[in-house]
Amino acid sequence: MIKCGCGCGELIHERDNRNRIRKSIRGHMNPFHLKGADHPAYINGEASHSKGYLMKYSPDHHFATKKGYVMKHRLLWEEANSACLFPWSSVHHKDGNKRNNDISNLEAMMTYQHNKLEAIKQHAMLY
Repeated sequence: MIKCGCGCGELIHERDNRNRIRKSIRGHMNPFHLKGADHPAYINGEASHSKGYLMKYSPDHHFATKKGYVMKHRLLWEEANSACLFPWSSVHHKDGNKRNNDISNLEAMMTYQHNKLEAIKQHAMLY
């Protein structure tokens, strides 16, 4: 057993009986298995989503991902309106800018309404 190379302090097996590096150590070769403030990409509790949205680290929130992040626009809408969003609701960015999380730019609606609105916008762009 050796200490993890990333500095987390976890004890892991260095080699198996065929002298191969175990998978458990491969996951600890770098610090990217760490979560939250310990993760090297953590910047002020925010991250970017692959679809362009901003995410905020809030591991206790009911919409938190496995890594503890929540869409920032959903968090801001809930805080501003002192309400909880349902899983079948969406928060629409009125100006279409996914990074503009000003509360005046956010509007909550049912997901089917949001999908319909986005489909109409896409259709209008085609013609």
